[in-house]
This record gives sequence, C-alpha cells and structure tokens, in this order.
Amino acid sequence: MLPSLFGSNPSVREDRDYALEHYKRTLPKISIKTLNKFADTGDILLFSGNGPFSIAEQVVTNSVYSHIGMIYRDPKSKICFNWESTLADYTIDVFTKEHKTGPRLIPLHESASTYLDEGGNFVVYRKLYTPFDEKTEKGGTRRSYSESENKKLLRWMQRQNQKTYEEKLWELPAAYYKQTLYPRGADNSSYFCSELVADTWKMQNIPLHRASDLYCPQDFSVKDEALWDIDDKSKGYMLGIEYRIVVGF
Repeated sequence: MLPSLFGSNPSVREDRDYALEHYKRTLPKISIKTLNKFADTGDILLFSGNGPFSIAEQVVTNSVYSHIGMIYRDPKSKICFNWESTLADYTIDVFTKEHKTGPRLIPLHESASTYLDEGGNFVVYRKLYTPFDEKTEKGGTRRSYSESENKKLLRWMQRQNQKTYEEKLWELPAAYYKQTLYPRGADNSSYFCSELVADTWKMQNIPLHRASDLYCPQDFSVKDEALWDIDDKSKGYMLGIEYRIVVGF
C-alpha cells in the first residue's frame, strides 16, 4: 500500500525527489575506476532507488537509501565485486554463472553502471576502517586478508549464495522497528540486503551488537552509532564519509 499511496501524492513525490537530488549534489564524487584501486573487502555500497519498493523502504525507514551491498576485492585480479542480496536478476552471478536473485556476487562496474542507468538512482561508497588496517605510502589505509582467511570467506559466501532472497518481504522494512520492539536471534535461511551484509561482517569478526536481521540500509549510512557502541569505535571501527559513485569522472 505504501508505494501506491506515496506515488499518488504528486507534491510529496516532488518534495522527495527534490530532497534526494539536493542531497546527492552535496556528496563528493568517486569514479568506479578509482574505487577499484582503493576499495577493500568489507567496504560498503549504499543504493538510493527510485522504484516503488525502494521508495516504500525509504519512507518506512526514514532514509535516503533503500539497498546495500558489500565490496569483495579479489586478491589476485584486484577486481572489486558487489556482494548483495536482491530481487533483481539483471546481471550474471559470478558463482553460478547465471542470472539469479538472492545472495550473489557481481562485478562492481556492472552493478553500479546498470543501477545508475535507471533515472533518479544513485550509489554511494563508504570505506570501512578497522584496527587491522595497514598504512600506505600515500597516507591511506589498506586492509589485507591472508590466503586462508580469503578462502574461508569465499567458501562461506558460496554457501550463502545458494540461499534465496528473504521470503518474507516485510522483513527488511520491519527491521527498522524490530530493533526496539522485539530484538531476537536472526533467521539466516534467506537474506534481505542489509541482513546479508551484517552477517558477512560478523563472519569477518567485525563486531556488531544486534542480530543480523535487525539492520536496515539506514544503519550503515551517516550514523556509526547504529553499528558500534563507544567501546567498539574507540578500538578503531568506523565508516568513512559517503562518496557518490559516477561511471565516468
């Protein structure tokens, strides 16, 4: 009901579109080419969609964003991929070599380019900082994984890749309210987008203080306190500023 109600009010829709466009223009830009050079496994991609389901998610959770993915950087090819759970099947999954919904791994360039082709959409990158990052000669940081750690992560991702998108479609917007109404243990038999990212972070021993299905894309946006308490942040866990991804820049 939310999408039809929201879309039936032209003034509300115009206000939303104006606010999103203004917010988008305030963000610094980063090209996909640059991102491929500097992004690391665990970094975050936030998507602001313009379709009915995306708009409903934004309204219910009071957020600019309606979808989230996580960067996976292949240690050999240095190519970045988007690890996400989605109902869309517009690109071919790396693991199955097929179009699929649910958890999937797709090249970052294909993911961002295809998404940005749809009018009104935009994608944002946020770097994850941890206590284990290494300083680079140019003053930045890199996060590296041992061969055994990377193999362990890939095996885990392949197992999740066999699962489906969250069967109860209300679970994603409901996560916004479940955080305070009835926190519980996560059911990871199927995944919505932020649930998959949270579970993947936990698999990498990145501390989160709630069950995986109690996170929505909004929690990974501007407020780190939604992810970490003061003790975790003081240990060096945080997300960097938001960069809007552009195809050619």
